[in-house]
Amino acid sequence: MVVDGKIHAIAGRMDSYDFNTGLHAVYDQKTDGWTFRAPLPTPRSGPSIVYMCGKIVVFDGEATGKVFGTNEAYDPKTDSWEALAPMRVPRHGLHGATVAVIGNMVHVPGGGPVPGGSVQGAYHDAFTFF
Repeated sequence: MVVDGKIHAIAGRMDSYDFNTGLHAVYDQKTDGWTFRAPLPTPRSGPSIVYMCGKIVVFDGEATGKVFGTNEAYDPKTDSWEALAPMRVPRHGLHGATVAVIGNMVHVPGGGPVPGGSVQGAYHDAFTFF
């Protein structure tokens, strides 16, 4: 996710399916360096991320044997996270490009309701957070 010309790398998998992270690193091309920011409170892989109203919002994701319906927002100005309303159907594999901001709503279609990606669904949630 790019915010104010800086790349935010948030969450993911490290080394294996069994190790998910809440790591939050920010790359600044002006200094050609990385800094660490407040980690995502719910470590996971396969989330989707969108930037709206000055906040980075992370949707869903998965970990070993579990799918999340957790949504959390990061405020770059305060380096802090807040919990948001969860998804109706927890899922993962949404991929960043599928989340869309239309007006003041975030639309979150698709995703898999079970770990591993063998099942995908025709789900759709729409949120107004801020």
